[in-house]
Amino acid sequence: MHHCARVAGAGDIVVFPAGTLDESYPDKLARVDLEEQPSEAPSEVVRFLKDIKKVFDPQWILVDARTGVSEAAGNLLSGLAHVHVLFGTTSEQSWLGLRTVIDRLGREKVLVGQPQAEIVLVQSMVPPTPDAARTARSAFSVRARDEFTERYYAEAPVDPADSSSEGFWDIRDLDSADAPHVPVSVMYDPHLADFRDIGEVADLLAQTPEYTAIADRILARFEREE
Repeated sequence: MHHCARVAGAGDIVVFPAGTLDESYPDKLARVDLEEQPSEAPSEVVRFLKDIKKVFDPQWILVDARTGVSEAAGNLLSGLAHVHVLFGTTSEQSWLGLRTVIDRLGREKVLVGQPQAEIVLVQSMVPPTPDAARTARSAFSVRARDEFTERYYAEAPVDPADSSSEGFWDIRDLDSADAPHVPVSVMYDPHLADFRDIGEVADLLAQTPEYTAIADRILARFEREE
């Protein structure tokens, strides 16, 4: 593990890297078992997260999974996370993957009577020129609304006072400014395409309104405690 020294104010960031990429790395990776275990045996990922919680008692645990459908992503989509931050672009390939994940976190749960998993949607790689950015944001927002309507939101209850729908996102939430289908947009920045040390871009990531908006959206998914 690595203790990150670049923390503004109080607190501590501990990073568990994916490992040292050397000649033995592929063999080590092949021995990692990410398959779901029988119900009586927690997966290796669950055991690892429980160990982290026991030793560090962190306020947050952030797990970075590679974009796409994989064993690792499947494991994380199986109820481990309180909030799923999904990144996508306007490309059709991106939406093919997003649709699968939205189905898993939304419609599949609704069909068995369970509330949807929480989602924060991020549109990444937005073009830096104003006209292109407006076009990309508009196209992504329209597509997100359509896909979430079909694959995530529950139908509105016949009786608005029906408490059985409590905890569900439904189509009445489509006009909410912080609903799951409303994306946070992140502009493409060439500074993030090539840097040697995280210190070179730390201030950019911590202070740019687009990135702080992601943090704010995540925080909004949790009840504040004293």
